[in-house]
Amino acid sequence: MKVYLIDTNIFLRYLVKDNQAQAQKINQLFLTAKQNQVKLITTTFIMNEMAWTLKSFYKLNKIKVVEKMELILNFPGIKIRDYFNLKQAVVAYKQKNVDLVDIFTYQTAKKYQAAILSYDRDFDKLDPKIRKEP
Repeated sequence: MKVYLIDTNIFLRYLVKDNQAQAQKINQLFLTAKQNQVKLITTTFIMNEMAWTLKSFYKLNKIKVVEKMELILNFPGIKIRDYFNLKQAVVAYKQKNVDLVDIFTYQTAKKYQAAILSYDRDFDKLDPKIRKEP
């Protein structure tokens, strides 16, 4: 079964629906996960980044942010999985022009043999084959 690690921007497209074409593709992906056709994982760091973006960029109040987080956390086809090696992450952060949270995401994806579903091309700097778009 294919395993995908869901990045922040995928959740945001799904929750905010500011790009209808992307939101529809993501909705279809989530339905396939609900039917156990694919396995979806994400990380605590991504959930934190999603909450921060919903509050700071989209200006949602705390109650709305929590509602959106609970929607993801209670979705039957998505599991939270965390794995990172901080020493290795710091070395990669020093060498590559990518965010630290992207390095943690990359490490988790490698650990769980997952492709990263994201529109963020920075993952391509870590491994050009790991990132997929829905």
